[in-house]
Amino acid sequence: MPFRLNAFSFVAPPEQRAGNFQRGRPRIDAYLRSRRELSPRGDIVAALLAFEHPDYSCDDAVGTLCKLTLGGIGTTGYAFPGGPHHRAAHDQDRRRLAADASLIPGGAG
Repeated sequence: MPFRLNAFSFVAPPEQRAGNFQRGRPRIDAYLRSRRELSPRGDIVAALLAFEHPDYSCDDAVGTLCKLTLGGIGTTGYAFPGGPHHRAAHDQDRRRLAADASLIPGGAG
């Protein structure tokens, strides 16, 4: 079964998002179950599947992967563009950074 993130769309009207999530959750469950049959790949999914605790169920693993997936979408889709938006909206900050790259973590200077 292909894994499609469009089930977790944040651009759908708010009243549709919970339903989209509910349709996506079984896909993640099926994906995790299929990965259990394969050799570990050394990725985050393999680590998640290898985690063992008496109180941690397969449903918990599905929930964790859902949260990681949504967190990745949120970080990429919302937090990352925040910097360019801030610089576009705050000319003084943009000029400060252009004049002194040492203000940028990991920047030259």
